[in-house]
Amino acid sequence: MCYSLPAITTVFTAILVAQTPAASAATAPANPSQSLARPGNAAERFSQAEIRSFEQAPVSLTKAIGTAEASSHGSAIDASFVPANGAPLYDIKTVGNGMLWEGQIDAHTGQLVRRPASTPEAQLTAEQKAQVAEAARAKDSLREAVSTAEQGTGGKAISAALAQHEGKLAYDTETVRDGAVMMVSVDLRSGEVLGTRAVPSGTASGSSTAPAATLPGGASTDKSLGEPPP
Repeated sequence: MCYSLPAITTVFTAILVAQTPAASAATAPANPSQSLARPGNAAERFSQAEIRSFEQAPVSLTKAIGTAEASSHGSAIDASFVPANGAPLYDIKTVGNGMLWEGQIDAHTGQLVRRPASTPEAQLTAEQKAQVAEAARAKDSLREAVSTAEQGTGGKAISAALAQHEGKLAYDTETVRDGAVMMVSVDLRSGEVLGTRAVPSGTASGSSTAPAATLPGGASTDKSLGEPPP
Protein backbone atom coordinates (compact mmCIF):
# COMPACT_ATOMS: atom_id res chain seq x y z
CA MET A 1 0.00 0.00 0.00
CA CYS A 2 1.30 3.49 -0.87
CA TYR A 3 0.75 6.68 1.18
CA SER A 4 1.14 10.28 0.04
CA LEU A 5 3.66 12.57 1.79
CA PRO A 6 0.94 14.63 3.55
CA ALA A 7 -0.61 11.44 4.96
CA ILE A 8 2.77 10.20 6.24
CA THR A 9 3.45 13.59 7.83
CA THR A 10 0.08 13.54 9.57
CA VAL A 11 0.63 10.06 11.00
CA PHE A 12 4.18 10.91 12.17
CA THR A 13 2.95 14.08 13.88
CA ALA A 14 0.20 12.16 15.67
CA ILE A 15 2.75 9.64 16.96
CA LEU A 16 5.00 12.42 18.29
CA VAL A 17 2.10 14.10 20.08
CA ALA A 18 1.03 10.82 21.66
CA GLN A 19 4.57 10.14 22.92
CA THR A 20 5.32 13.64 24.25
CA PRO A 21 4.98 13.96 28.08
CA ALA A 22 2.27 16.38 29.17
CA ALA A 23 4.75 18.58 31.02
CA SER A 24 3.22 21.85 29.87
CA ALA A 25 0.06 21.23 31.92
CA ALA A 26 2.14 21.13 35.09
CA THR A 27 4.29 24.16 34.33
CA ALA A 28 2.07 26.61 32.46
CA PRO A 29 0.45 28.90 35.08
CA ALA A 30 -2.61 31.04 34.49
CA ASN A 31 -4.67 33.31 36.72
CA PRO A 32 -2.56 33.10 39.90
CA SER A 33 -4.43 33.30 43.19
CA GLN A 34 -4.28 36.45 45.26
CA SER A 35 -2.61 35.00 48.34
CA LEU A 36 -0.44 32.07 49.33
CA ALA A 37 -1.51 32.59 52.95
CA ARG A 38 -4.95 31.51 54.04
CA PRO A 39 -7.01 33.78 56.31
CA GLY A 40 -5.89 33.59 59.93
CA ASN A 41 -7.59 30.83 61.93
CA ALA A 42 -9.27 29.46 58.77
CA ALA A 43 -9.43 25.78 59.66
CA GLU A 44 -9.69 22.66 57.57
CA ARG A 45 -12.95 21.16 58.87
CA PHE A 46 -12.36 17.41 58.90
CA SER A 47 -15.20 15.02 59.72
CA GLN A 48 -14.74 12.39 62.41
CA ALA A 49 -14.53 9.70 59.70
CA GLU A 50 -11.73 11.64 58.01
CA ILE A 51 -9.95 12.14 61.33
CA ARG A 52 -10.09 8.40 61.98
CA SER A 53 -8.64 7.77 58.51
CA PHE A 54 -5.83 10.21 59.32
CA GLU A 55 -5.11 8.63 62.71
CA GLN A 56 -4.69 5.24 61.02
CA ALA A 57 -2.24 6.57 58.40
CA PRO A 58 1.31 5.36 59.23
CA VAL A 59 3.05 8.34 57.57
CA SER A 60 3.14 11.56 59.58
CA LEU A 61 2.67 15.05 58.16
CA THR A 62 6.24 15.87 59.20
CA LYS A 63 7.64 12.93 57.25
CA ALA A 64 5.53 13.82 54.21
CA ILE A 65 6.82 17.40 54.35
CA GLY A 66 10.39 16.08 54.43
CA THR A 67 9.75 13.94 51.35
CA ALA A 68 8.21 16.87 49.48
CA GLU A 69 11.06 19.21 50.39
CA ALA A 70 13.64 16.65 49.26
CA SER A 71 11.79 16.08 45.98
CA SER A 72 11.28 19.76 45.22
CA HIS A 73 14.50 21.16 46.76
CA GLY A 74 12.29 23.76 48.42
CA SER A 75 10.79 24.71 51.78
CA ALA A 76 7.19 23.80 52.63
CA ILE A 77 4.63 26.56 53.14
CA ASP A 78 1.46 24.46 53.10
CA ALA A 79 0.67 20.83 53.93
CA SER A 80 -2.61 19.07 54.56
CA PHE A 81 -4.10 15.60 54.85
CA VAL A 82 -6.43 14.82 51.93
CA PRO A 83 -8.88 12.02 52.80
CA ALA A 84 -9.12 10.55 49.29
CA ASN A 85 -11.13 7.37 48.90
CA GLY A 86 -8.90 4.33 49.23
CA ALA A 87 -5.64 6.28 49.11
CA PRO A 88 -5.37 9.14 51.64
CA LEU A 89 -2.75 11.72 50.66
CA TYR A 90 -0.88 14.73 51.92
CA ASP A 91 -1.04 17.71 49.58
CA ILE A 92 2.11 19.81 50.04
CA LYS A 93 3.34 23.09 48.56
CA THR A 94 6.95 24.27 48.70
CA VAL A 95 8.90 27.26 47.44
CA GLY A 96 12.54 27.31 46.37
CA ASN A 97 14.85 27.62 43.39
CA GLY A 98 12.48 30.16 41.88
CA MET A 99 9.53 27.77 41.82
CA LEU A 100 6.23 27.24 43.62
CA TRP A 101 5.84 23.43 43.73
CA GLU A 102 2.91 21.22 44.67
CA GLY A 103 3.05 17.47 45.11
CA GLN A 104 1.09 14.73 46.81
CA ILE A 105 2.49 12.14 49.21
CA ASP A 106 0.76 8.82 49.88
CA ALA A 107 -0.19 8.74 53.57
CA HIS A 108 0.32 4.97 53.70
CA THR A 109 3.56 4.52 51.76
CA GLY A 110 5.22 7.93 52.10
CA GLN A 111 5.89 7.96 48.35
CA LEU A 112 5.37 10.87 45.97
CA VAL A 113 2.38 10.15 43.75
CA ARG A 114 1.05 11.74 40.58
CA ARG A 115 2.82 14.46 38.65
CA PRO A 116 3.92 17.47 40.74
CA ALA A 117 2.90 20.92 39.52
CA SER A 118 5.45 23.73 39.32
CA THR A 119 4.91 27.46 38.81
CA PRO A 120 7.80 29.92 38.27
CA GLU A 121 7.91 32.52 41.04
CA ALA A 122 8.28 35.17 38.33
CA GLN A 123 4.66 34.49 37.38
CA LEU A 124 3.28 34.93 40.90
CA THR A 125 1.52 38.09 42.01
CA ALA A 126 3.37 40.81 43.91
CA GLU A 127 1.56 39.77 47.10
CA GLN A 128 2.58 36.15 46.63
CA LYS A 129 6.22 37.11 45.99
CA ALA A 130 6.25 39.20 49.18
CA GLN A 131 4.86 36.27 51.19
CA VAL A 132 7.45 33.89 49.69
CA ALA A 133 10.22 36.33 50.63
CA GLU A 134 8.93 36.66 54.20
CA ALA A 135 8.61 32.89 54.56
CA ALA A 136 12.24 32.58 53.46
CA ARG A 137 13.23 34.89 56.35
CA ALA A 138 11.10 33.08 58.95
CA LYS A 139 12.72 32.16 62.24
CA ASP A 140 11.30 28.63 62.04
CA SER A 141 10.39 26.41 59.11
CA LEU A 142 6.93 24.94 58.64
CA ARG A 143 8.26 21.62 59.95
CA GLU A 144 9.54 23.33 63.10
CA ALA A 145 6.18 25.05 63.59
CA VAL A 146 4.50 21.63 63.26
CA SER A 147 6.83 20.25 65.92
CA THR A 148 6.00 23.17 68.22
CA ALA A 149 2.28 22.57 67.75
CA GLU A 150 2.55 18.81 68.33
CA GLN A 151 4.58 19.30 71.50
CA GLY A 152 2.18 21.93 72.80
CA THR A 153 -0.98 19.92 72.21
CA GLY A 154 0.28 16.35 72.51
CA GLY A 155 -1.43 15.66 69.17
CA LYS A 156 -0.49 14.62 65.65
CA ALA A 157 -0.43 17.32 62.95
CA ILE A 158 -3.03 16.95 60.21
CA SER A 159 -2.62 20.34 58.49
CA ALA A 160 -0.15 23.25 58.50
CA ALA A 161 -0.12 26.37 56.38
CA LEU A 162 1.07 29.91 55.95
CA ALA A 163 -1.65 32.21 57.33
CA GLN A 164 -2.37 35.93 57.47
CA HIS A 165 -3.08 37.27 60.98
CA GLU A 166 -3.99 40.97 60.99
CA GLY A 167 -1.26 41.91 58.56
CA LYS A 168 1.30 39.48 59.97
CA LEU A 169 2.22 36.06 58.68
CA ALA A 170 2.17 32.95 60.83
CA TYR A 171 2.13 29.20 60.50
CA ASP A 172 -1.21 27.70 61.54
CA THR A 173 -0.99 24.01 62.45
CA GLU A 174 -3.93 21.75 63.26
CA THR A 175 -3.27 18.73 65.46
CA VAL A 176 -5.46 15.75 66.33
CA ARG A 177 -5.59 14.05 69.72
CA ASP A 178 -8.27 11.51 70.69
CA GLY A 179 -10.44 12.73 67.81
CA ALA A 180 -10.28 16.41 68.86
CA VAL A 181 -8.63 19.06 66.69
CA MET A 182 -6.60 22.00 68.01
CA MET A 183 -5.07 24.87 66.04
CA VAL A 184 -1.73 26.42 67.04
CA SER A 185 -0.50 29.67 65.46
CA VAL A 186 3.25 30.35 65.41
CA ASP A 187 4.62 33.78 64.51
CA LEU A 188 6.87 33.69 61.43
CA ARG A 189 9.33 36.30 62.69
CA SER A 190 9.71 35.33 66.35
CA GLY A 191 8.81 31.65 66.32
CA GLU A 192 6.57 32.31 69.34
CA VAL A 193 3.13 30.75 69.78
CA LEU A 194 0.44 33.37 69.11
CA GLY A 195 -2.45 31.27 70.32
CA THR A 196 -4.15 27.88 70.54
CA ARG A 197 -7.82 27.11 70.00
CA ALA A 198 -10.17 24.17 69.50
CA VAL A 199 -11.47 23.49 65.98
CA PRO A 200 -14.96 21.99 65.54
CA SER A 201 -15.40 18.95 63.31
CA GLY A 202 -16.72 19.53 59.79
CA THR A 203 -19.49 17.85 57.84
CA ALA A 204 -19.40 14.25 56.67
CA SER A 205 -17.62 15.26 53.49
CA GLY A 206 -15.32 17.77 55.16
CA SER A 207 -15.42 21.54 54.71
CA SER A 208 -13.38 24.61 55.49
CA THR A 209 -13.80 28.21 56.50
CA ALA A 210 -11.20 29.09 53.87
CA PRO A 211 -12.40 29.35 50.24
CA ALA A 212 -11.56 26.64 47.72
CA ALA A 213 -8.96 27.63 45.15
CA THR A 214 -6.42 26.36 42.67
CA LEU A 215 -2.76 26.73 41.93
CA PRO A 216 -1.94 28.98 38.96
CA GLY A 217 -1.99 26.00 36.62
CA GLY A 218 -5.32 24.76 38.00
CA ALA A 219 -3.56 21.81 39.64
CA SER A 220 -4.92 22.06 43.18
CA THR A 221 -8.20 22.11 45.05
CA ASP A 222 -6.48 23.10 48.28
CA LYS A 223 -8.23 25.69 50.43
CA SER A 224 -5.24 27.80 51.43
CA LEU A 225 -4.50 29.86 48.33
CA GLY A 226 -7.49 32.20 48.34
CA GLU A 227 -9.88 32.88 45.48
CA PRO A 228 -8.49 33.37 41.96
CA PRO A 229 -9.02 36.83 40.50
CA PRO A 230 -11.96 37.32 38.11
